[in-house]
Amino acid sequence: AFWADLALTGTRMGLIILAIGWGAWLLVRQTRRREQLASELRFNEARFRDFAASSGDWFWETDSEHRIMWVSDSVEIATGVPAKWHVGRTRIELIAPEAMPGEAWEAHLADLRERRSFRDFEYLRHTSGGDRWLRISGVPVFDDDGRFEGYRGSGRDVTELRQAEQRLRDAVESLPAAFLLFDADDRLIYTNGNAAKVAPTMAEIDRIGDTFETILRRSLTTGTLRDAAADPEAWFKWRLERHRAAEGSTVV
Repeated sequence: AFWADLALTGTRMGLIILAIGWGAWLLVRQTRRREQLASELRFNEARFRDFAASSGDWFWETDSEHRIMWVSDSVEIATGVPAKWHVGRTRIELIAPEAMPGEAWEAHLADLRERRSFRDFEYLRHTSGGDRWLRISGVPVFDDDGRFEGYRGSGRDVTELRQAEQRLRDAVESLPAAFLLFDADDRLIYTNGNAAKVAPTMAEIDRIGDTFETILRRSLTTGTLRDAAADPEAWFKWRLERHRAAEGSTVV
């Protein structure tokens, strides 16, 4: 009985030592894994900070009330105030009041209410260095339970781009001829002021948002297109093909 108790006690002690050793090994392994993950996290954070610092864009985060919780240091280049100055403020506090009205602003507010992603929202901001046009994009952030936590996104200064667009617009407006611009969907998006002066009858025909085909079909009803008089449908088809080919010029 003595030797049997001794063997049983030894077995128990061995199992206890084995369990302690196994637990210690797991603890060391988990500790090393946490240290590895922490090291990777620090590396990724440092890499992101380097990207943010070297980029002309800046990055930002807001809470569920749209207050800025964090913004990268690059924002100071565009706004003239340090990143920490923005913390706690909402974007509505930063936008120039005269830039708030309009369809673009209402559409942006609708995106925020519906917690939708948005791209290339532009707004005017008064800074110590003058007025600056800023463009931001953002995506909503939700926790594991689907609760809205805020937005995360990026921004850039597009003031010079806006100024270049204005110079181009001024140049187009100074042209002695009519100028019409169509987008990728072949819809009219811009006409200069001389369009109505050069061709008064076209003022009601060239409607923003209409496709070139619609405008061309409408122009046939005016009877002012001399080349189309003989065979309007044939001329319509020919002119539409020339427009889609985007080559050469046509006198009407």
